Amino acid sequence: MTEIIFDASYPGGRDPPDLGGFEHKDGEWRLRLDGYERFIQDVTGVAVDDNISPRELKTIQSRIEGCVATYKRSGGCMCDEFESYEHVDSLETVQELSRFFRVLVATRIEDSLPT
Repeated sequence: MTEIIFDASYPGGRDPPDLGGFEHKDGEWRLRLDGYERFIQDVTGVAVDDNISPRELKTIQSRIEGCVATYKRSGGCMCDEFESYEHVDSLETVQELSRFFRVLVATRIEDSLPT
């Protein structure tokens, strides 16, 4: 399987997410998706690959955020089956993953806008 890494240029303003496989340096955020791919596909229905579209990234972001909101409202959600996933072991991890995708979506959409 090909290693998939998502990166975003992010000059600052937020603390970087606390995720395994996450790196940040000089305004660049990078996340190795090893260990998150199955969780993302199970929760969002989107398969992660190197050719993912901005629309699919937005879908991932929205569905992970929706899962967190559902969990907070009802105390349970499909995203809380933490024993099933390698790197996703708590709601805090899901929230941090959501934060990463929020920044990734914002930078990818901004980068793809016509000038």
